[in-house]
Amino acid sequence: MLFVIGFGLAAGVVVPLLWAFRTTRARFYTREALWPARRALWIRLATEVMTSGLLTVSAVGMLWQRPWAGAVHVLALGMLLYSLLRSLGDSVVRPRWAVIVLTGTLFGGIVSSLVLLGRAGLVIA
Repeated sequence: MLFVIGFGLAAGVVVPLLWAFRTTRARFYTREALWPARRALWIRLATEVMTSGLLTVSAVGMLWQRPWAGAVHVLALGMLLYSLLRSLGDSVVRPRWAVIVLTGTLFGGIVSSLVLLGRAGLVIA
């Protein structure tokens, strides 16, 4: 279970840091599409922050052995998987080795966490 807790905490911290790095380095707004681009970006940032917050809260709940934490962590991992697949669609144009390594690491962590949660019986069946 330490892997699941550690992965949840690490992903909960890394995801907002990646977005902070990404938003400071890239130009998201063009003159042609100011309002739709800003609105889509803010919605996306809000979902990323909610995902990382839920991952962190559920990992701490699992650390404190709360009964609700396993189910919430599965939900948070599903949110992270959706976010990962959505971000892959954005980076298809210029795939970099760092994106490929990070994607593989996150995907492997998600699958491993789900398998470990299922074996421990913390997933609602």
